[in-house]
Amino acid sequence: MKKLLNILFILVSIGCFSQTNKLENRVDSVEKAFIIYNLGIDVYEQNNFDSAIIMFSRAIDLYPEFADAYNNRGVTRKRNGDFFGAIRDYDFAIQLDPSISIVYNNKASAERIMGDLLQAESNYTKAFKADSSNFKTCNNSGAMKAEIQDYTGAMEDLSLCIEINPLYEYAYNNRGYLYIKLKEYELAIADFDKAIGLNHEYAEAYENRGIAKELLGDMESACIDWKKAAELGMDYSYVYLSNDCQELESE
Repeated sequence: MKKLLNILFILVSIGCFSQTNKLENRVDSVEKAFIIYNLGIDVYEQNNFDSAIIMFSRAIDLYPEFADAYNNRGVTRKRNGDFFGAIRDYDFAIQLDPSISIVYNNKASAERIMGDLLQAESNYTKAFKADSSNFKTCNNSGAMKAEIQDYTGAMEDLSLCIEINPLYEYAYNNRGYLYIKLKEYELAIADFDKAIGLNHEYAEAYENRGIAKELLGDMESACIDWKKAAELGMDYSYVYLSNDCQELESE
């Protein structure tokens, strides 16, 4: 980024000497904005969200056209539970650069949490139009459609996600959950198998696979999966173990 900015300065200064000082200040501000922006990412990754918001805000003050900083501040505000503030930041980012697919996806996710599902669906669609390779958008849209019982739409989105990225374990887990809803338990288990094969520590997939196996009557295997899920931190799997697996342990 620094190299690009220096080249821009040289090209502009050749034809417009009277603007040199102003442009130097502009370049300096943009460089500082990127430095502070990267610090914001660092503290965000340390789960220090309040400090991250301060850093992204400083970057925006220095470089008001910084769409990525607005997006990341929105992500951080969402993590802090400030969904209205997050959506406002996403809107600013979209105004500055309507081509960034991930911003529409992030805005849709915040709207989904707030219950504005129609607007969320609209923004998931915009995200995919902006970048048809954005498999996470298909996954998120499919999960939302499953929640509102649009199972046909959910299946289309999740299958498209897997087609785009066959290594994305979350889409297999979500489609497996959808197969349970459709009472296609063997297909569900196949998807959970795939998810676990891609991520051996995927606790939710173990828990869900246990549910599918229980519905097929394979309680012994179900209990093995729930035990693994509990070991990986799925608290509700202890309920399944307590309610459904005690008899097996005593036999």
